[in-house]
Amino acid sequence: MLSNKFTFFLFVIIPTAIGVAYYGHFASDRYISESRYIVEGSKQPSVDVLGLVTGFTGMASSGTDSLAVQNYIISHDFLGKLQPRYDLISKYSDTKYDWWARIDDDATQEELLKYWDFNIINISFDSTSGISTLEVTAFQPEAAREISKHVLSLSEEFINSLSTEAKSDALVFAQDEVVKAETKLLLLRAKISDLNKSEKVISAEQNATAEQGIVAALKEKLAVTEAEYKKLTAYMETSSLKVRLVKNEINSIKKQIRAQQANWDNAGSGKTVTSVVLDTGRLKSELAFAEKVYITAIGSLKQAQIEASQKQRYLDVIVEPHLPDEALEPDRLYSSFSVFLASLMIWGILSLIISSIKDHMGWS
Repeated sequence: MLSNKFTFFLFVIIPTAIGVAYYGHFASDRYISESRYIVEGSKQPSVDVLGLVTGFTGMASSGTDSLAVQNYIISHDFLGKLQPRYDLISKYSDTKYDWWARIDDDATQEELLKYWDFNIINISFDSTSGISTLEVTAFQPEAAREISKHVLSLSEEFINSLSTEAKSDALVFAQDEVVKAETKLLLLRAKISDLNKSEKVISAEQNATAEQGIVAALKEKLAVTEAEYKKLTAYMETSSLKVRLVKNEINSIKKQIRAQQANWDNAGSGKTVTSVVLDTGRLKSELAFAEKVYITAIGSLKQAQIEASQKQRYLDVIVEPHLPDEALEPDRLYSSFSVFLASLMIWGILSLIISSIKDHMGWS
């Protein structure tokens, strides 16, 4: 079996020596350019009536847009737009850089995306402040800063495209609401006009009220006349001239009442004064509400038109990409020490396994 000294030399000394040699002499310097940005959306302090009814309340700033930008930056679409502006493969595949850190000059798109995500770009998002920190690593300080500027520029274009689509949707929605409100308003006005035409008056409600007043006056006159008839018949014969005159007047009033009430059923509609008043009142209430909705829809459309000419999302760069003057990667001492610790752990585990095997087999 392998001795502890041999395994220590094989699994600790040799890997550590290789790590020290690589990080001390072969690993290429890498520079990091840091920048910070925040994605903000337009805020609406109040919600109009139409917004309460339809649920359309505009947009507010949140971390969602920042996360969307972050995911976009590490996508194929982003690299497809970045490559024409900055050739990553030619910049990161130069043979003057160490083979472990560089990318192959014939790398596929999948390999490039993986290299971009793990070796070049790093984005962190602070949910408390909403600030995103962008770090770009390159073999040259100028390249790190230049790539950072391209990333921020393309990210701003992406945010603007989201705003354009959102503004277009909001404008179309507002236009549709205006059309719906206008159609409803015109329909109610037409119903009221048809009702007035069917009653052959300017206002069916006023005509109904007037007819009701006439009938009420006739009924009141009928009550007075009937009271007079009862009074006369108490001491006069029914065949007397005065009693017959009062009786005829009662019959005449009743006939007038029936004729007045029959006016509402001349066309066979069967409508009553009460039903006409109720129908007219309901239509007027609906018309008043429809007019308010229409006015609100017009206001929302104008607001959408104003917002369509403005940005609704902003990518504000808080800290511009700087030109690094010192290579932060690799941390040669830390990396060499990490290799030593990893090798020591492997050797320790291996030694325990070997000792267990010896004890199990009964070897000394």
